[in-house]
Amino acid sequence: MNFELTEPNQTMSSLEIAKLTGKEHKNVLADIRKMLTELEIKEAEFSAPYKMPSGQNTTLFNLPRRECDILVSGYEVKYRAAIVDRWHELEANEPIELMSYDMIAQLATQMGNSQRALMAVEAQNNRLNARAKNIENVIDIEVQRINTDINQLQIDSQNGVPLGYMSKKNAYLLYGLDFAPKAFEKLMAGMPVKTKKYVHTEAGHSSRSVAYHTNDVIIAVKNVKSNIIQLSAHRATCTLVLNSNFRYK
Repeated sequence: MNFELTEPNQTMSSLEIAKLTGKEHKNVLADIRKMLTELEIKEAEFSAPYKMPSGQNTTLFNLPRRECDILVSGYEVKYRAAIVDRWHELEANEPIELMSYDMIAQLATQMGNSQRALMAVEAQNNRLNARAKNIENVIDIEVQRINTDINQLQIDSQNGVPLGYMSKKNAYLLYGLDFAPKAFEKLMAGMPVKTKKYVHTEAGHSSRSVAYHTNDVIIAVKNVKSNIIQLSAHRATCTLVLNSNFRYK
C-alpha cells in the first residue's frame, strides 16, 4: 500500500489578473498571448472556454505562478504587488492532502512494526515543516525583490526613464550580474529587446541615453540563459546571438 502527499497546481485566471490590475480583460488576454508567443508556449496549454455574464462565449487563461510572474513583470509596481499578495494568499490557503493518522495506524498494523509507524509520522511532520519553511522563503524573496524593484524604479523615474522601461544600468544590476557589463549590453542588442531614447537626468547633469523595455529584458535574459553553451570555466556563447563569446559567471 502506497501513501503519497499531493499538492495541486495553483493557477490564477486572466479574469482575476484583470481585476487585480484594473486592466480590461481583453488587454490582459492580449498581453498573455504576446508573452506565450515570445516564450514559444502554445495557448492551448493554459486557455479554457469561458461564458461571459452576457452569454457570449470567449476564452480565458489560467496561468501558473511562473508565467504569471513573467506577465506582470512589465506592469506598474502597485499592480505587481497586488498579484504577489494574491499568490501569497493562495499558497497560504493551498490544501495539503495528508495521510490520516488512522491510515498510519493501519500501515503500522500491516507492517507489524510500531517503529515504522513512528517513522511515517516523523516523515509527514518533516514534509509539513519543509513546506512551511518554503512558503516563508518564497515570501522573503518576493518582498526583497519587490523592494529592490521599487527602489530601482523610483531612481529611474527620478532620472527621466520612460514608464515601462529601465535604464541600462539598472537592467544590468537587476538581471545581468552573471555577465560582464559589455557582454550583457551586447546580448541585449542581439535579442528582441525594445529600446527608447530619453534624456537621463542625475545629480544635476543631463545626457541622452537609451532605456530597455522591462519585460523584454526579463524574457531575453531567460532565453539567453536557456541557450548558453559553456566554452570554458568562465567563457560561454549563446546560440541565439550571432558571434557571441562572452564572460559568464
